[in-house]
Amino acid sequence: MLSHYCIFGAYFGKGDYKNAQLYLQKIISSTYHHLMNNFQDRMRIINLILQYEQGEYVHLSYILRSTYRNLNKRKKINRSEAALIEFFKKVIKLTTSAQHISALKELRQMLLPLTKQIFEKNFFADFPLMEWIDSKLQKKKLAVVMDEYYKKAKSNRSGTCE
Repeated sequence: MLSHYCIFGAYFGKGDYKNAQLYLQKIISSTYHHLMNNFQDRMRIINLILQYEQGEYVHLSYILRSTYRNLNKRKKINRSEAALIEFFKKVIKLTTSAQHISALKELRQMLLPLTKQIFEKNFFADFPLMEWIDSKLQKKKLAVVMDEYYKKAKSNRSGTCE
């Protein structure tokens, strides 16, 4: 499953959403779900992001209901997951680009404090969520934003004593 996730990440990062979808579905439908329930739950949330990226709002609506049902059944909805679910419920109804940008800004504001909370950090470690939001707000590819963040973090570390 982890190798599928790495391949998914490579395709998603370069914007090849169709191939990313193939590998994400392999993770979600894996027969080893009993070993990695939390990971699969996160992949379901990431699937919502993938559908949003593709503009598949009809399919997004279906996946949103399915994901919410699955998380409720397991009684495991983290605050970051709940914020994303609420975002996608809202975004399905939006019609303009300006509305989407506004909703993304609200989502970023909700998620920012959660990045520092110990129980929420795992979700942010599995997927570059804040970088994805920033890429949408800056109208850049995710790979470009992540590269900029990496270079900035690297230059900040090089000035310190290790």
